[in-house]
Amino acid sequence: MVTLDQLLESCVYNSGSELHLKANSSPLVRIYGDLLPLDLDPLTHEEVRSLCLSALTEDQKARFEEAMKLDFAYEIEGIARFHGNIYLQRGYAGGAFHVIPY
Repeated sequence: MVTLDQLLESCVYNSGSELHLKANSSPLVRIYGDLLPLDLDPLTHEEVRSLCLSALTEDQKARFEEAMKLDFAYEIEGIARFHGNIYLQRGYAGGAFHVIPY
């Protein structure tokens, strides 16, 4: 399975400004205002949840489980920083990661 870092790197290298993850959909990258799917199979709910949680510390995971949403910062050294927002909507995890270039 693809990792969150691989998806975020793909977003940055394709001049994307955001990565969107939701169940039963291929990952989407916003490029110049358009949301375009990556050439990957649709992600299951479990895959989306796992990808989103992989960016969090244990404390952040606990806060997410309690509030069912979380805003946080994430960084891939040498690539970019990201503003992450993960949430539960209708029982399914989703996430959006906004690129903050160095």
